[in-house]
Amino acid sequence: MNLKKDLNIMKTYKNFINEQVQDIEWDNLSPYDRTKTSEENQILLNDFRVKIIKTEFGENDLTFADRVFTFNELVNTYKSFEKYYGYYDKALFELRDHLEGADYVYNKGGDLYRLIYANSEEDINKEDLGSHWTLYEWVLGDLEDRGWQEMYGEGKEKPFIIRIKTPPHNISIEHVDIHGNPEEKEVNIIDKTKIELVSIKEK
Repeated sequence: MNLKKDLNIMKTYKNFINEQVQDIEWDNLSPYDRTKTSEENQILLNDFRVKIIKTEFGENDLTFADRVFTFNELVNTYKSFEKYYGYYDKALFELRDHLEGADYVYNKGGDLYRLIYANSEEDINKEDLGSHWTLYEWVLGDLEDRGWQEMYGEGKEKPFIIRIKTPPHNISIEHVDIHGNPEEKEVNIIDKTKIELVSIKEK
């Protein structure tokens, strides 16, 4: 990502929105006109999102890893990231980070990470480490801080970070719920027999 270029683009996006809404005198609007104006602003925001995706990705179908995204799918995926992260520039950064990161590992191979709960390392089944992984180790710290042990620990005492290495063309995002869980940076392993265990460490 060309950060300087992207920051300039985001300034353009902000100007686009500000020019549309800065002159609205909300206190002087009737309830009906407020509703109507809000609906009109929502249309502007949707146009704004389309402008972002069109500027960043173009209008043609794009393939990231093994998944083909139409233009409308990219717009809808971006909306889900914006809803989660709250800021359109942060949403754009995280969307590109997920899709381009997955594409890189798909084509080049690389390391992946998974958070597992167990009472001890000896309790971890090293022959079947699971199919759902994330692109970055730091994501696991965020998930742990959000209470994953309470939600998914099943009473196990300790969190362990599993690191593996996968060859090219052995991950998939075809069935990953990117819309519903943008913060997980998830990818799925295609063939678990091809992965190499790098390390297991208690968090």
